[in-house]
Parts: sequence; C-alpha cells; structure tokens
Amino acid sequence: MRFFSSIQQQIAEIGYDNNLPEYIKKRVLVFNQLNFLAFLLSLMRFFYIALFTPHFFSVSALLINFALCAFFLCMMWVMHKQFFRTATISSFFLVPPMFALVSWATNDNGMDIFVLLYMMFSFFFLNQLKNIIIAFLYCLIFFLVIHFIFQKGFNYRLTNAANLYLIIFNYLVAFLMFFATMYLIKYQVWVYEKSVKEKTKVLAERNIEIEAKNETLSMQAVHLETTTQELTELNQVKTKLFSVISHDLRTSIYALKNIFEALRLGYITKEELINELPELSNEIDNCAEVMENLLNWGRDQFKESRIAIERIDVKEIAATTFKHLLLRASKKNITLVNSIAKPVYVYADTQMIKIVLRNLVANAVKFTPQGGTIEIFTEEKGDFTNIYIKDDGIGMTEQAITKVFNNEYYTTLGTNKETGTGLGLIICRDFVKAINGNFVINSVIKEGTTFTISLPVKQHGTLVYGSKLDEG
Repeated sequence: MRFFSSIQQQIAEIGYDNNLPEYIKKRVLVFNQLNFLAFLLSLMRFFYIALFTPHFFSVSALLINFALCAFFLCMMWVMHKQFFRTATISSFFLVPPMFALVSWATNDNGMDIFVLLYMMFSFFFLNQLKNIIIAFLYCLIFFLVIHFIFQKGFNYRLTNAANLYLIIFNYLVAFLMFFATMYLIKYQVWVYEKSVKEKTKVLAERNIEIEAKNETLSMQAVHLETTTQELTELNQVKTKLFSVISHDLRTSIYALKNIFEALRLGYITKEELINELPELSNEIDNCAEVMENLLNWGRDQFKESRIAIERIDVKEIAATTFKHLLLRASKKNITLVNSIAKPVYVYADTQMIKIVLRNLVANAVKFTPQGGTIEIFTEEKGDFTNIYIKDDGIGMTEQAITKVFNNEYYTTLGTNKETGTGLGLIICRDFVKAINGNFVINSVIKEGTTFTISLPVKQHGTLVYGSKLDEG
C-alpha cells in the first residue's frame, strides 16, 4: 500500500515547484493525477480494442485510440519540463476533437461524457473568465457534434424537426444552467483567492515592517551597547586621570606652598630662595602644563572645540613653538633644530596645530636626556605634508604606543624626574584626527622617537567639530 501511495505522490508532483503560487500548485497536483488516470484508461481502451475486438474496428480506429494514449503520455513530459500553461492549453485545445474522432471511428456512445468532463475542468484549471468561456463553448461544440452527428443511436430524433428544435433548446438551457452553476462556484473561489492574496500581501508588508523594526532595534541595541561600553571606558579613564591630575597638581602646589611658607617663617633666606627659583619655575611650568592639557582635553571630550580650517604656515608655528619651549629645553642643554627652511603650507586649525606641536615638543624635551637634540622637519607626500618631530631620547615601548591609540591612560617620569598628566599624546591623537589628519608614532628604545603628523595641502571644506560643511 505504501508503494502505491509513493508512486501516486511522485506522479502528482511531476514538474512541481515550491516557488509556484499556492493555487497553481494545487492545480498542478490535480492535473497530473487526472492526466495519468486518463492515460491509463485510454491505454486500457486501446488494448481492449486491439486484443478482444479487432474484427469490429479498422486500423484507423486503432491508430486514433493509440494517438489518444500518446497524447496523455506527451502531457506528462510537458509537465515534467514545468510547462503547466502549455499542457493546460494543449489539453483543452486537442483532447475534445480527439474524443470526437474516437467517437466517429468507433461509434462509441460514451465519448460525449468525457467532453462534458472537460467542460467542467475548464472552471478549475483556467483562471480567466475569457479563457473559461472559450474553452466551455469549444467543448460544447464537440459535445453537440458527438451527440447529434456521430452517435447514430440518436438519429431517430432527427426525423422530426420540431422535436429537434426542442432537444437543442433543452440542451442549450441545460448547459446555460450548468455554466451558471460552475461560474458561481468559480466566482466564490476567485473571491476567496483574492481575499487570501490581499491578506498575504498585508501580512508580507507587516512582516517587512516588523523585520525593519527588528533590524532598527538590533542596530540601536548594538549602538547602545557600544555607547555604554565607551562611556564605561571613558568614566574609568576620567576617574584615573582626575586622580593623577589632582595628585600632580597637589604635589606642585604644595611644593610651592612649602617653599613660601618656609620663607615666611624664616627657615630659608632670600639667597636660598633665589637658588630654588629654577625648581620653582619647573613646578610652575608643570602646573601650567597640567591645567592647559586638562582644559584642552575637557573641551575635546565635551565636543566644545570648534574647528576652523585655514591655510597655515608650518614653519611659522614651529618657530613659535620652539620659542616658547626654548627655556625649558635650555635647562637640560637640549638643542632645538627647526629644519623647515621655507614656508610650508597645509590646511588645518591653527590653535589645534599649535597645541599639538607644543605638546609633542614638550614631550620630547621631557624624555630627552641632557645634551640631546630635537628636530622638526617636513616632507611632501602627494596631497599631504608630513610634519616630523624627532628626538634622540629614551624612546617608547610598543606597549606604551599601543596604549596611546587604545585610549589607555598612562604616564611616566621624564629624564629629570619631570611629572606629567599623560594627556599630551592623547590630545595630539584626537586633535589631528579631528582635522582629517593622521598621527603616527615610531620609536626605538634608547635611540629616540619620531612623531609624524600628516596634514592635507588642499582645502576640503570648513570643519566644525563632528561635521563637515561644504563651502560656497
């Protein structure tokens, strides 16, 4: 039983495709099964005529019945190729006249019933009213031909013209009622299919909306998670930074307080105070650097830095930077070399570049030993100009460089035990990035460090922190 069920399933699914609309799938299944059943019946009819009643029929009758078998077999092949529309049209166009030929060749009084079945099938397998009417009338013509012309058993009715007209009238009325009944059933099917399609469309649209909302929610969740993580990291950095900054400021301020308190109480003389002036100057410089970097970093974190891109001369800013840090460098007998021989123009924010160069040179002074050299020079690289700040100091480890670019706070003492906030390089990194530049650190332990700032030589618009506004 399971074997026959499997065979029946395979026959029903000849040319079946899951991508077809639902109503087409159902018609494919029914069409395959009816077509196979018609093939079996026509085959049985052919063998019955050939084996048991050959003396009653001519060779032409046998060939016509064989052609009917071959047609249904051919329809299986057409369905296998997934030409459902071709198979349907071919069946309605060719089967009724073939039934008529069989009826004519064998004088079979039952072939008109098969044509009547095809009239019913037109309501199921065809989906357009125009095609249904054409198929119905087409089958009706062959039904009348078979019933009134080829079936000799009804010839007695033709002897009376009045009787003939009545018969034709009755048949027409009956077929009209038949058509109306099938049409009303088909109409309800159309209404149902239309309702299903509309509901399916609404559901599909709602699914798209839900998927879009889910995608939006997923993106918002990811953004929220990222933001939360960034805020957590930022809070940790801020906590650590304020702890170190408060320590550095307190140390310098208390050192100044203790010296002046000692002077007030007479524990030291004015001459001793004069001898302490270089140390006092160093503490004051440290406090000023801490405060300035803290303010710059705070403005950057709260996006309060407004960026105004303009054409600036790197040589001039480098000279100004060296002038401001000359005293600090001279305390360690460090030579500042400005190797920018002629004006070099780039597009950047003037104040930001001044802060960046001052921090980088100050950092180089801090980590360069007595008698060292700090050089600044430039090099053109296509649409960018590279600004190099090179020292022959103690250098930076790879871990230290990684911390700068991973937002991990760290600070170390300089070659003369100078303290720092650890904010300088972070500010340089963020400011250079904010003006569409690039910041690179190359360093070798005990040999020195080179900071590279790449800035555009062409203007690409006016920048305000966090956005780019096209000019003009």
